[in-house]
Amino acid sequence: MRAVLIKTFFRSFFIQGCWNFNRMQNVGFAFGISPVLLKVFEEGEGRSEALLRSLELFNTHPYMATAILGVAGGMELTGGGGAGGEGKAISEMKETLSGPLAGLGDSFFWATLKPLFSVTAVISGFMASFMTGFVGGLVAPIIFLVLYNSFHLWMRVKGFSVGVRGGSGLIDFLRDLKLPEVTERLTGLIALLTGVLLAGLSFFMPSFLNAGDWGLWGNLMFFALIPVIFLYFLVKKGISLIVVLYVYTLLCMAGFFTLGSYVH
Repeated sequence: MRAVLIKTFFRSFFIQGCWNFNRMQNVGFAFGISPVLLKVFEEGEGRSEALLRSLELFNTHPYMATAILGVAGGMELTGGGGAGGEGKAISEMKETLSGPLAGLGDSFFWATLKPLFSVTAVISGFMASFMTGFVGGLVAPIIFLVLYNSFHLWMRVKGFSVGVRGGSGLIDFLRDLKLPEVTERLTGLIALLTGVLLAGLSFFMPSFLNAGDWGLWGNLMFFALIPVIFLYFLVKKGISLIVVLYVYTLLCMAGFFTLGSYVH
């Protein structure tokens, strides 16, 4: 039984391997849960019906899909996917959880953790490059991958294990994480770190540009914090953080390019 669940968990990494416009992640879900179905059902009509049921429309955040896969696997192993109306309970569970978990995963992992750890990695790589030279720039991607994947893999493992033990336990687990509150707090931290990054660039840029006008760069270091405050209020107004950061980054790049040309 344990080997079947381990195989199912590792197959969850391929949940989007055959994504399609008609039923989205259904093939990946069926591929993931098939070891459980092969264990529970004898070869015949019952197994075929279970596999066909697993191919119904399914779409959620890929990291959160592991939790739903765990719940479905646990229900199948305990008889929740048997004959009658019990099989329908799994379909209803998937439909009920997929939407909310998609929203939680998108806002937390892609709209918050990715920009947060990206800025953190850039700051770390910039400092390492300043101290050790070009080789220090290799630190940034390593830091990003370690930080981001530590959260991502933890969510996969914990969500699957809690889901296998029971659907109600998964709801309690997600509620205790308080992801919406954490997301809101981290949004402010992203703006703060962006300001730190710009201030650091403003402070050290003269040495890179061989410029002696410290007054110009000192003012830039001060005024770099004003757009960050503006960025924070835009996010609070409901504008997508990713959109705001992309626009802000483009403006910063244009500003540094213009100032660099001016200094030279």
